[in-house]
Amino acid sequence: MTSQARVAIGVCTAYRAEMLRRCLGALSTQAIPPGCAITVVVADNEPEPNNRQIVEDFAATCPFPIHYVHEPRRGISKARNAVLDACADRFDWIAFTDDDCEPEPDWIASHLAAATRHGADVVYGRREWIPPKPVPFWLSPPTTHHADGEQLSYAATHNVLIAGGLAGPSFKERPAALRFDERLAHGEDTDFFYRAIQLGARIVYSAGPVVYETIPRHRATLRYQMMRVFYYSACRTNFLRKYRKSDAALAKIFVRLVWKMPIAVCRLITAPLIWPFSTPTYKRVVIKSASRIAQTAGMTAGLAGFIGDPYRNVGRRRSGALTIAWRTEGTRRSA
Repeated sequence: MTSQARVAIGVCTAYRAEMLRRCLGALSTQAIPPGCAITVVVADNEPEPNNRQIVEDFAATCPFPIHYVHEPRRGISKARNAVLDACADRFDWIAFTDDDCEPEPDWIASHLAAATRHGADVVYGRREWIPPKPVPFWLSPPTTHHADGEQLSYAATHNVLIAGGLAGPSFKERPAALRFDERLAHGEDTDFFYRAIQLGARIVYSAGPVVYETIPRHRATLRYQMMRVFYYSACRTNFLRKYRKSDAALAKIFVRLVWKMPIAVCRLITAPLIWPFSTPTYKRVVIKSASRIAQTAGMTAGLAGFIGDPYRNVGRRRSGALTIAWRTEGTRRSA
């Protein structure tokens, strides 16, 4: 990586105006490394450009240029592709975070340092949760067991830095121009970064770049967490089908159906007996048992070709033209 690094920060948003404001506020405090030029790209994924004013208000005080992208076709993959389309051939690095995340001031600096230190083409950073208060009983924060610099076979876009060449016409002398599969509403990250690895990309984990994700109360329920497990398992198995690895999926499902599933059901039925003696143990047993049941159901659905859309009830689906607005040095133009 050269000292002159052009970095784009992509943020996709829909129906979370206050969270978007907090995310942009956190991005405006980024400590820009010497020789680094930062641009923020916001993809508004609502049918109407409802978040344009928020972005323009942010641009008035932000120390670096802003792109506004209106992608009215609903879908997170479409929104992320709108960011990549706006960034292609323009940036050395493209960072992604979500509108419900607030990066630390050294977020970009830590990403770039990790990419150099580990010789990485993709850096996957750390996420910390900000739970609602009081903390709901069923909230189970995610845990990370990766060592700093550990090579991974996946990444997720809530906290990631991607080599710009992956979005351009070539990467390591191979045809690239990677885009998210717009048929997928879940598991699109898994698919995208798998194809990046096929192009020769090296993905590493780093605990240095940190984002804080705000967890709304409706996401802290046991039902919501189990639905996430179901969708993740379905998309993972569908991914194996897509890349002709169905035998591995079948073997896992068989083991779960004949062994893990019956045990999980029995543990879930008997869990209330534990509650009077140890509430934390009761909680762990219920979450683990319910997760195994949801995983088995999701894997079976994925093997049958189910993709699913966990965001189908968010907003309304409408199609339309893609609008891009650019603001830099006091000027704005639309394309």
